[in-house]
Amino acid sequence: MERASLFWSGWHRAPMLRFALPFAAGLAIGSLLTLSSTVCVILGALALLLVAVPAFIAFPFRHRWLPYAASMPAMLIAGICWWVVSTSDTRPPQGATGAHLVEVDVVHGASARHVRCDAKLLRSWSTDGVHPTNAMAMLTLAKDSLAPRLRPGDVLLVHADLGPSTRTPDPGGFDVRAWLTARGIHDQAFVADDHWRMLDHRWRWTDLFLPAQERVWQWLARSGLRDREKAVVLALLLGIRNELDADQRDAFARSGTMHVLAVSGMHVALIYWVLMVLLKPLGGGVGARWARAIIAFLVLWGYAGITSATPSVLRATVMCSLFVVAGLMGRRSATLNTLAGSALLLLVWDPRMLFQLSFQLSFLAVLGIVLCYDPIRRFWSPANILVRYCWSLISVSLAAQLFTTPVSLAVFNAFPVWFLPANIIIVTLVNIGVVGGMLLLVTLQVPVLGPFVADALGGLVWLLGHAGRFFADAPFAYPDVRVTSVQGALIMVIILAIGLDRLGGLRAGRWLALATLPVLVFSIAGQVVRSTSQRQLVVFDERAGLVMALREGPSAVVVESAPGLANARQRIERFTRASGAKVVDTLSTIKLRATVPVRSGFSAGGAGAWFGAGMGVLLVDADPPPSGGPAFDALVFIAEQEQAAEAAFKRLRPGGHVVLAGTLDGLQRWRLRKRCTDLGLACHDVRRDGAFVRSMVGPA
Repeated sequence: MERASLFWSGWHRAPMLRFALPFAAGLAIGSLLTLSSTVCVILGALALLLVAVPAFIAFPFRHRWLPYAASMPAMLIAGICWWVVSTSDTRPPQGATGAHLVEVDVVHGASARHVRCDAKLLRSWSTDGVHPTNAMAMLTLAKDSLAPRLRPGDVLLVHADLGPSTRTPDPGGFDVRAWLTARGIHDQAFVADDHWRMLDHRWRWTDLFLPAQERVWQWLARSGLRDREKAVVLALLLGIRNELDADQRDAFARSGTMHVLAVSGMHVALIYWVLMVLLKPLGGGVGARWARAIIAFLVLWGYAGITSATPSVLRATVMCSLFVVAGLMGRRSATLNTLAGSALLLLVWDPRMLFQLSFQLSFLAVLGIVLCYDPIRRFWSPANILVRYCWSLISVSLAAQLFTTPVSLAVFNAFPVWFLPANIIIVTLVNIGVVGGMLLLVTLQVPVLGPFVADALGGLVWLLGHAGRFFADAPFAYPDVRVTSVQGALIMVIILAIGLDRLGGLRAGRWLALATLPVLVFSIAGQVVRSTSQRQLVVFDERAGLVMALREGPSAVVVESAPGLANARQRIERFTRASGAKVVDTLSTIKLRATVPVRSGFSAGGAGAWFGAGMGVLLVDADPPPSGGPAFDALVFIAEQEQAAEAAFKRLRPGGHVVLAGTLDGLQRWRLRKRCTDLGLACHDVRRDGAFVRSMVGPA
């Protein structure tokens, strides 16, 4: 009974939770419905009625819960209506000439040749006039050395054809379409360097911090750091991760510490904690509380401005700001209530955040820390201060991982085994690095002290990179764990149910966990059965050479045009992690094109032909294939020669596909696509269309 009273007292001390949960549920329901404005008006009136009627009725004390009960369905309806109203973007007409007036909203990153950004469409021109729009698009702008550096608020005139992404992602790889959809973006375009120009800049509050950003860039330019260390510093201080190479991203992901490179809640919370410690000697009077609040607001929102107010930073800044407000009012803030309040504010500001992975992971991590950190920490109370610090880090990491693991498993299909020791070391280094980075911004121009801080930060970043690589290369660092989104949700239900039972004292939680467990087991068993009967051919989206795989049930065979191709290892690893197949052998195209027959796993081939998993593949190069023989399901062109191409087309099975590998140049791909169109053949260009995936289920 005592633990049950703790649960209900926690629920009563977090009234914002009773508003945020139904509002979020309403947003989720609204995303599945198509409602007219008339229906939204009717539903809105119903929500107001549910709130207004109980407000004018004097309920007896024993029925004081009724107004709260009525507010929950009202917030559910409000969420449905708000999703419809706030996401009703007006997209440009399909017959647009390709001229668009846009305002840069978020700059994701820039290299020497390209800059990628989210832009709000302000106006589009078509054959029947000018059309105002209210939609978002992702633009990849080519640039030369004279192009200006883009920042949020820049107004551009671009000439490009907008359209939805049609590229097929590698199995288990990054899905651009899903990423754009989660952020409410439906169109994208590539813009040549002579097809865009800057017209104006609309002032934003983050412009106040451009000098500080410029100082970081100038320091990096003359710091003498290698490119890898520069990339980590940019990620730590400004949240710019596009400079990280694939090996660095892989190291931090495999060690379970990728979150440290995203300027997010951890960085903002660290700055907030340091501020509270430094300002504690001011005392508890009214003047001291106002001084702490003003300094905290200036520093927190200043840091948000330096990082261009990215969504993850804004989430954490809003939450810490609510803590500051609670301290200013002299009240003890309930962390769960503050978390729910910040979630509600952010979802009202941008409802699409609900479906963004970063939003989900950050709030689940904080929720886990709020609910489980103290119970885990109280398991052990070491006397040594260093051991106590390490145990607190372990407790925080365990509490956060407890709630984020189901989502991470469903998305990444892997689990970082060494996340505990990695977080103890790497998070400690990052904490020092963030404080050192803020100190660097202040002391950069100070003689002696500025260079000393810069050199120390450079050494820290070097140590951080080597620590991440050490844990990434440790044995069993990143094993495959295949969990669907439904199974991830079931695991989350079990975790919450056990928490209700063990921490909240609700016996119903135990029965809910026991009832959910068989459903999870049955789902996993069905997934295993389906996996063993699936067959698949994949030609990966790789431009440096040919990489393809045949999968039959739990086994896969890979063909590569050359060993050590860029990103090939990561592509194959993501494929096996997502599919559950184990690579039993790897062939080279030289061996497969030889006249000597070759057997590899369940497949066989020779003379450019490859058979297995109920499918036949023919590699086509400059040498014409022999006439006659079996028909093939796919022709994979790695070179283009007219005589060889015509002979290969005759060997294609009806309903088969022509696949153009990334090794072909632009002219070769254009000629082959045109010839396929003339012959009425299905043609898949991996450079234009992404990975080629052909799947079949059932026995071969």
